[in-house]
Amino acid sequence: MSMRKKQSKKNKRKNYKKANDKSASLENENKDLTAKLSALQEGAHPDYVDEVVTLAKAKGNEDIGKAIGEVLEKFPSFKGDKEDNGAKGMNVFAKGEHQSKNKSGSIVDQFKAAWNK
Repeated sequence: MSMRKKQSKKNKRKNYKKANDKSASLENENKDLTAKLSALQEGAHPDYVDEVVTLAKAKGNEDIGKAIGEVLEKFPSFKGDKEDNGAKGMNVFAKGEHQSKNKSGSIVDQFKAAWNK
């Protein structure tokens, strides 16, 4: 076989492998996007879609939709509006009174008074 034919076969194999790798990459990306869409349709909060999909994939179920449903059932904080169900990021300390009701001065003055007793 001539050197030129060997190079041609080598290039064809290389191009075939690249095409297969690209195809596999696109298939994985398609599966990821489909899973994310499924999570949103199941009611996952958009901020937590990646977490829901990761947990669903870890379950190892063939049916990603069923796995997503199980994750959302087990972790309801990933569902819907994060303000309503206590999901991470909710500022629970922002509710309530922030000012001292004691009229005897600022908190610093109160602290100084208590320290000097």
